[in-house]
Amino acid sequence: NNASLVIAGGFDPDEAMRLVTKLFGPIPKGELPPRKPVPASPPRAKQVRHEFASKFDVPRMMAGFNTCVLGDPDDYVLDVIQSVLAGGKTGRLYRKLVEGDQLANDVTAMNQCGRYPGWFSVDLEMLQGKDRAKAEAAAFAELDRLATEPVTDAELRRAKRSAVAAYVFGKESVHNLADAVARGAAQGDADYVRTYLAKLTAVTAADVQRVAAKYFGKD
Repeated sequence: NNASLVIAGGFDPDEAMRLVTKLFGPIPKGELPPRKPVPASPPRAKQVRHEFASKFDVPRMMAGFNTCVLGDPDDYVLDVIQSVLAGGKTGRLYRKLVEGDQLANDVTAMNQCGRYPGWFSVDLEMLQGKDRAKAEAAAFAELDRLATEPVTDAELRRAKRSAVAAYVFGKESVHNLADAVARGAAQGDADYVRTYLAKLTAVTAADVQRVAAKYFGKD
């Protein structure tokens, strides 16, 4: 009563269930200890900043924003925002910081939601000798722009196509498909994989603007 078993690939469901019942049915139910309550995250009134010496030749920056749980309506919007910001060379951060201002060598963004409230990260790997403050300001300006200006229809379509492709190709192997189902079950929603694409493709420009304004404040 505290485990998930996922079977994927070409198999007969009735035969599979017979074997599962035979092999796992005799295991007795366990008495589980009560789950610890999720600690509340107090709202931040200011940035929490850390600076430390790096072993790399160039400066790097990571900015993180508290967000939501897996499967929350905002979770799918954050996946689209990840694609808008860092979906390859058409991403806003790449066009601004790498090609435009030539401050960075690489940029990434990542939506990291889970069973408990997660976070959204923006990472910059800078070019040697460039102004760190200028790069940080440029990254925050792109996040502000998401909140103040709606993305165009063309940009939204491109971002969603990129996110859909990454999701579909990431499930091509039987193992990855089973892993995705297991992660969804463990993190609270066994149907997450089944419903993901429909919810992702339903994201609108207004959703992007609303969620960016909700989570990406400078504080």
